[in-house]
Amino acid sequence: MKLDRNYFYTLNNKKYLIIILLISFLIHLVTINFQPVNDEFIFFKGADFIFTLEKKIVNIFFEYNANTLGFSYIIAFFKLILPFLETSQISKLLSFLSLFFFASSLTKIYIIFRPKISFKFFILFVLLNPLIWNYSFRGVPDAFSASLCLFAVSNFLYYRNLKLKYLYILIFSLGVMIKPFNGILLLIIIYSHFFFKKENQIYFLLLFFNCIVILYFIFNYYFFGFFITPPSFSDVFEPSTKVYLVTFISYLGFIFFLSYPFFLKTIFLYFSKSYIKNILFYLFVILLSIYISQKFDLNLTEMNFGFISNFIDYRIFKVVILFNSLLLIFLTWLILRGKDKAKLLILIVSTLVFVIIMSFTHSAQRYLMILVPLIYVFFIRH
Repeated sequence: MKLDRNYFYTLNNKKYLIIILLISFLIHLVTINFQPVNDEFIFFKGADFIFTLEKKIVNIFFEYNANTLGFSYIIAFFKLILPFLETSQISKLLSFLSLFFFASSLTKIYIIFRPKISFKFFILFVLLNPLIWNYSFRGVPDAFSASLCLFAVSNFLYYRNLKLKYLYILIFSLGVMIKPFNGILLLIIIYSHFFFKKENQIYFLLLFFNCIVILYFIFNYYFFGFFITPPSFSDVFEPSTKVYLVTFISYLGFIFFLSYPFFLKTIFLYFSKSYIKNILFYLFVILLSIYISQKFDLNLTEMNFGFISNFIDYRIFKVVILFNSLLLIFLTWLILRGKDKAKLLILIVSTLVFVIIMSFTHSAQRYLMILVPLIYVFFIRH
């Protein structure tokens, strides 16, 4: 995997990135004192527990929240350094920092995979993706953990210095301690080692990661009585085969949403620019989606369009999800028929394993945030 390490700088995109991030920061400052929404407040409570060690507070935290205290530990740490800030402000600033981590990741991902799109558009599409943009405003750990893990993996693959690799494994471990399922991204490092570039001391690096994460969850069990998920949420997140297919389909549907509008070009080219063939193809997929939605009951839990879901009939919503899922399967087949599949297989294997594992448990579209840059590369690079 030969990398042009000056590519990003010769394109003079550093100034462009700074402007995008500065504008984003100013917009975020406007909303930093907005009232907490959904589960934001619970992470402030977690930080309060770390300062007071009151058992009542931590009981409230685990009653309303399925996460460990990982994000709250970081909030508390910065509260010690910046005592003049409220915990609510710190949590939102941490989420905003995710845009910096995502931006750094994107520069490395762009150099490694060279998608057929200008760097400026690539940055813009990813950072302004509604999923990333929305959660970078909120005092919850989703964007922070996803960006940390992606930052660590992309820089691990990019740099050759062994000491830096240990640093990035440490950062990756931190992201996994906050949101354990993001650890699935470790597959990219393993895949790259065996099929592209042999990493020095790869087994020591993986052992280093496992030791940090395992020790953290043992610590969690010793003090709170569980490893990853609190008992109050064990039923919600318990692996289940009953809803597996529904969850798998819903994840595929939302992955396809994240690829808009790039898929249009692929299908258009496949049908030799024939409008009639394009129309007939889409009509067939729509009819098939309607048939499946009526034949099977689809309970999509947290997979929705946010506030827009209030204005969409649930039957239409199911058809849209199925329509997207079928198109994703078709497009994956098309892209794999093309050339230069080796690097794309990294993205396909990682995404597929991520979805297969996550489909056994509770589904939510925010879990896919970490895949957004990889999905864009997958659909652009063909």
